[in-house]
Amino acid sequence: MKRSIKSIIAATAAIFMCAVPMAASFSNIMTTSSITASAYYYPNAFASFADNWTPEITGVSNLNQRFNLGHVDYELDLQHQTAKIVGMDKADSKIKIPACIKINGTPYEVASIENGAFKNKDGKRLPNGEAAPMGAALVQFDLSAATHLKTIGNEAFQNCTSLESIVIPASVSTIGTKAFQNTGIRTLRLNRISAYTYASLTINDLAFANCTKLTSITNNVTRFGSSSSDAFKDCHKSNITIGTTYRVSGYKAQFIDHFKTVFGF
Repeated sequence: MKRSIKSIIAATAAIFMCAVPMAASFSNIMTTSSITASAYYYPNAFASFADNWTPEITGVSNLNQRFNLGHVDYELDLQHQTAKIVGMDKADSKIKIPACIKINGTPYEVASIENGAFKNKDGKRLPNGEAAPMGAALVQFDLSAATHLKTIGNEAFQNCTSLESIVIPASVSTIGTKAFQNTGIRTLRLNRISAYTYASLTINDLAFANCTKLTSITNNVTRFGSSSSDAFKDCHKSNITIGTTYRVSGYKAQFIDHFKTVFGF
């Protein structure tokens, strides 16, 4: 169901009148990423917000559909009471992901980015001159508030050639096959809550393959599970600096040397 002009105006007014978007501005909005920019629509309106903000929608009778909150498309996993990210508004190039969404007052933790969710969001027109199928090129993807995110799916960001950096939250346990293949990332950071957190991160085959602009990796992970040695295939490894933010005993062996060994640097 598309937004009415009235609801778009109301939501936009709420965004620009407040430092943080108010949940009330999302009532009765169940739209998909087919919305494009107009006189009453503001691309990138949700590129930034307070980390504790939760977008909300009420009056929903059918939970088995796609929901659009904060310009992000979600589907629900009712069995686990979680939300899956499946896309975003075509007009947006910058977006931030919340920790949770609320449907009819019930919270759903944002737990996964689904396979191919942002694949080919590069802003490039088709050879026949038609508009880019995925809309504007993805430039910024902020996961700093996504504290429950566990999985980034296969090919989730593949060919997002304008995406220049990504920070993987401490909660993530799996990065899928070709998840960031052929993106424009220059910096990558793999987070954990502390230097003494040994939660494993699996980085699957070709996850960051052909990221030829990558020059800096900050690794705060000590265990890489069943990660693939080809995860960074065809990157210019000799030009990439591997570092860590931790300065605990043996930090170089734990966070730098181990990373290089696992991924063939």
